[in-house]
Amino acid sequence: MRALKKPREAARELLAWVGGVAVSGAACLAGLLASVLALSAASVPLVADGSLRGTGRICPPVLQIRVVTAPEGVELFDRAGREFARDVADESGCSPIRISTDAMPPLKDFYAGFAREWAVPHAPGYLELMGPRPDAWIAATSASVRLAEERVANVASKVVLDDLGAFATSGLVIAVPPQAMTAFPDGETRVSAEVAKAAQLLRPRADLSESALAGSLALYQEDATAADVATERRLTLPEPAGRDAASLLCRLGARLEIETRPVLVPEYLFAAFSRGERFGGCAGQQGGQAAVPYGLEGAPRLEYSVISVKWPDHSADRSAWVARYKDWLEQEWAPGNGFRDTEGKGAFPGLSLADTNADVAPAGRATYAAMLDRLLMAHPQTGAVVAVDTSLTMDNALLDGVSPLRRAQQFGTALLGRLHGDTDAVRLRLFSQGAVRAPPTPQTADTPEAAALSLRNLPLSRGDVPLDRVAREAAGAAGTWRNKVVVILTDGTRLPAGKIDLPDLRVEIVLVGADDCALPALAPLLEGGRTGCVWVNEDPVMAADRFLDELWRA
Repeated sequence: MRALKKPREAARELLAWVGGVAVSGAACLAGLLASVLALSAASVPLVADGSLRGTGRICPPVLQIRVVTAPEGVELFDRAGREFARDVADESGCSPIRISTDAMPPLKDFYAGFAREWAVPHAPGYLELMGPRPDAWIAATSASVRLAEERVANVASKVVLDDLGAFATSGLVIAVPPQAMTAFPDGETRVSAEVAKAAQLLRPRADLSESALAGSLALYQEDATAADVATERRLTLPEPAGRDAASLLCRLGARLEIETRPVLVPEYLFAAFSRGERFGGCAGQQGGQAAVPYGLEGAPRLEYSVISVKWPDHSADRSAWVARYKDWLEQEWAPGNGFRDTEGKGAFPGLSLADTNADVAPAGRATYAAMLDRLLMAHPQTGAVVAVDTSLTMDNALLDGVSPLRRAQQFGTALLGRLHGDTDAVRLRLFSQGAVRAPPTPQTADTPEAAALSLRNLPLSRGDVPLDRVAREAAGAAGTWRNKVVVILTDGTRLPAGKIDLPDLRVEIVLVGADDCALPALAPLLEGGRTGCVWVNEDPVMAADRFLDELWRA
């Protein structure tokens, strides 16, 4: 009836309705296609080498399990996680889980996390330094586990640590290159700490590696006065290769014929190294004379355990898969990857390792915690003002697609993560628009974690500030702190600079852009011995390690 009375209006409404149906249908089809593609990308069948299986089948969603462990074991356990996921896959190659393995943060932050960020809701800053919470932790010592459990027990925590027990053990061995053999006795399998240190032994950074911290108990012989700056400098390689045992072995493998310093590493890594297997960021030993293993007297046995980290929203399925992964490591994986059984027994044909782990007790929690505290105090107290360039040029993408501002944030966060929250003081400052000012997110305290929280959100604006003025005003923010240093993060673009005359502190220019420290504009600023310059043209975390090590040794 309406069409008869008003034919033109009815025709227009009919056409509009037909068009709407067509558009809606196209949108639904596009949405369905996008969903299928996303699901296909998220979960696909795998073959033995981890590549895609060409069955055309779409796998159901997988359960993601995040594992953390010491830096030296990340690549090895990451491979173990991929192998386990393939082992539990169905006939079409679809696995119900995916396991990722990441490096633990520095030990001081990792243990503190259980008593702070991971235990108290909304505690500021720790997630910036530590990363997302883990579902499981592969620990290297029983003492480390007990220490974490103690931190959880001391607070009203919402996290529960379920120790699933050790799946394997490993000794600590000294890998001696041929050029260093003259310092070690023939016919012996073990040497004292005195012999090892006299041979200029290297061990990983003890604030990053559980195994290195355990080894320190033997090297320092639990002497409270021995953990000093001089000893730590001798034991720690002054380059990023010394941050973990895998990196040390990689360096040894590359320099085997000329290397003169032995290295302290877990036995399972030395076994992989000697067999020419991949164990870290490099291949194993390639040709040449083999390094010789010695045991270190007094070094505790490493006990590798899986800890299920349970959160309020932790599902029973997640806990069950972590437990199943631990059993698989113990029964299927560890025996073939250089580990001993939970009783400390094992045989490694051709490697002469049979006696290196005999009758060695694990480290005790109290001595382990006390050694970590002593080692942290061996690093001099630092008062740092971190000044970040927030001018618009900091947002220009570099060749790798990362902006200087993002690189500054990565470097700054890594730098703050290496400082010690209980002893070091940090303040953050921004400079642009002709002014040096506090960040828009104010710091709640002069701590590394509070500065890391403020470093997360940095607004950009037009205008530059002369770097000598930045240094002077940032120095004023340090007040009466001890061992003061001003760290200026900038791309160096269009920033005028005059000579800096601040005799009571160090100034370090950190360039995060495309230009290096040879910039002509920086020449007046770098005159004298109290101002340094670093160009971050590598991994920002490694660059931060190198930067702090140079400050420590200055």
